[in-house]
Parts: sequence; structure tokens; C-alpha cells
Amino acid sequence: MNKLIAAAALAATFAAAPAFAQEIRISVAGKSQEQLQAEVAYAARTVCVKEVQDESFRLYAFSRCMKDTLESMQPQLQQLAQR
Repeated sequence: MNKLIAAAALAATFAAAPAFAQEIRISVAGKSQEQLQAEVAYAARTVCVKEVQDESFRLYAFSRCMKDTLESMQPQLQQLAQR
């Protein structure tokens, strides 16, 4: 049975972000912690690029989105590492 985690972009700094939050599922079966972190970072990057495409300050918005998304995923990654 494949275990899945969801990487959701939760960019609270954007007024409209909650309405457009996206979700990407990542299979964790048979992957190392490093592989999972790389996939989560790639998923966050994918979501954040789409999330900030209409922002005036895209670089700042993208950076903030990545930071918020990766921080929100740390508890789940740590929980998986303990299994």
C-alpha cells in the first residue's frame, strides 16, 4: 500500500491565496528522506510558480511561498522519518 503525503501551498501572506491553494500528492513508498525532501521542494516550486504568476513582486512572493510551503511540510516529513 502506497503512503501519500500532500504538499499544499499555504501562502498566508497573499490575500487571494487560500482560494487558489493547490495540492500535489507525492508517493513516499521506498524513498529515502533526501528523496522525499527533494520531491517536496520540486512540488513546492511547481505550486509556487503558478501561485505567484500574477503578483507584482513575483520574486518576493515566490520566495515567501516556498518558505511557507516547505515549513508547513516539515512536521509531516519528520513524522515519516520516525517510521
